[in-house]
Amino acid sequence: MKQNLPNRNRSGEGTDERIRRALTRRAETVRVSSQDSRRMIGSVHRKIEEENRMRKWSAKKIVVVAAAVCVFGTITAVAAGKIVGIASHSSWNDAVYQYSQVADVEQEIGFEAKIPETFTNGYGFSSALPGGQESRDADGNTVESVRDISVNYKKGGMADIQLIAAPSRLSDTPLAGDSTFTHGETTLYFSVTENLFVPPDYQVSEEEQALADAGKLNIGYGSPEVERTKGQTVYWEDGGVFYTMISFDNTMTAEEFAGMAGEIIDLK
Repeated sequence: MKQNLPNRNRSGEGTDERIRRALTRRAETVRVSSQDSRRMIGSVHRKIEEENRMRKWSAKKIVVVAAAVCVFGTITAVAAGKIVGIASHSSWNDAVYQYSQVADVEQEIGFEAKIPETFTNGYGFSSALPGGQESRDADGNTVESVRDISVNYKKGGMADIQLIAAPSRLSDTPLAGDSTFTHGETTLYFSVTENLFVPPDYQVSEEEQALADAGKLNIGYGSPEVERTKGQTVYWEDGGVFYTMISFDNTMTAEEFAGMAGEIIDLK
């Protein structure tokens, strides 16, 4: 864990906040089980075989998918060479809610990342979760797997922001974005993607499929209900670690996201 920002004082946490976090932890323990995850993966692969409409995706969409998997637990069909799916696995029983525990998560996943506690714009650490990502071929076989850490940040009146750090990417497709920024010697890639997260048995409409084929809509399977969001993502590589910062329906600008990424890069 690398950090040079001031520590956040948590001693004044109110009763309402403690209750909210307790209820959140209770709710998180009943998330998707491994059996349900396997069922969703099977459903997605059957859908791929039935529809046979897969198109190659750009690197930025694969990154958005990987980030969305960490946030929502969805299984998303992706075509990128022989990889046709990206899945995640994690248990919220392993989540930590104190910044001081992030180092323990890093020890578990086997690498250190630059994980700030606070940002100058007011976002602050809320929780961290160890997990992993797997790329899979058309037969459901694992092509590559990596461990990762997903860190959630909160700010009053704003959408949450997730920071996902992994020791490598699941695709060697060249990085690209809707816009790019430079911070020192590091290039930041920023993208906005329309997302449709749906249950495994959801029937995609012709209009939705046309948007997906055109690269204008990311469809993820495995969500308990239909949810439409706009994802803002910035990603970069630094010191052998691949970072993805993602938020959904956030009012921040691309420049503001890039500024937060710059604060992470500057950590020692």
